[in-house]
Amino acid sequence: MDGMFISCIAGTAYSSIKKLQVSRHDTLLVNGLGPLGLMTALFGKVLGASIIAVDIVEERLAMAKDFGLDAVLDASETDVVQAAANLTKGHGATLAFDSTGVISANIATISAMARHGKIVLAGKNYCSEGINLGDVELEF
Repeated sequence: MDGMFISCIAGTAYSSIKKLQVSRHDTLLVNGLGPLGLMTALFGKVLGASIIAVDIVEERLAMAKDFGLDAVLDASETDVVQAAANLTKGHGATLAFDSTGVISANIATISAMARHGKIVLAGKNYCSEGINLGDVELEF
C-alpha cells in the first residue's frame, strides 16, 4: 500500500513540476507541506529552483528545514506575501504550487507571485465559497 501512496504523490508532484516548467532560474513557492507539497518542493529543488516552503504545522516546517529547502516560513507567524517579496528582491515567486485547499492561503500564494508567474492549485477547497479574484491583482 505504501508504494501506491508514494507513486500517487510522486506522479502528481512530478506532473505539477512539468506543468510549471521549473528551472534553476526560478523561485518556487510551495504552500502546504503535506506529502504532496513536500514532494513538489523536493522535485523543484532537484531541478535547481530556489524554494520558499510555507506551512503552519510545526512538524512539516521542521521536515522542510531538514531537507534543506531555501526558505521555510510559518504562515501563522509570517506575512507570506511580504516575506516572498523580501526573499526575491521585490519580484515575488516566479512559480507557485498550493496544496492547502484553504482560500486565504490560495490568495496569499497568488499575491506572493511575480508578474507573469505560473501557479498550480492542487488542494481541494471544501468551502462553498470560491476565490474572489477581486482580492488579488492579476495580469494576463
